[in-house]
Amino acid sequence: MVERICGVISILIGIWQFYAVFRAFQGIKQNATKSTSGFLPIAYFSGLVFGLIMFVLGIMLLFKWL
Repeated sequence: MVERICGVISILIGIWQFYAVFRAFQGIKQNATKSTSGFLPIAYFSGLVFGLIMFVLGIMLLFKWL
């Protein structure tokens, strides 16, 4: 039971992370200037990787594959 609850929470965190990366990308795409950091692609990539890890971990916990 606890594994399934943690799985659902992990899936929700993963989905929220994908949404946060998407919103940040859209915001920078509309409001980028010369002073915008060149490290943003790395931040987007790491956010997507974290979201993917949380989503997969949640699926594994939900179906007790872990």
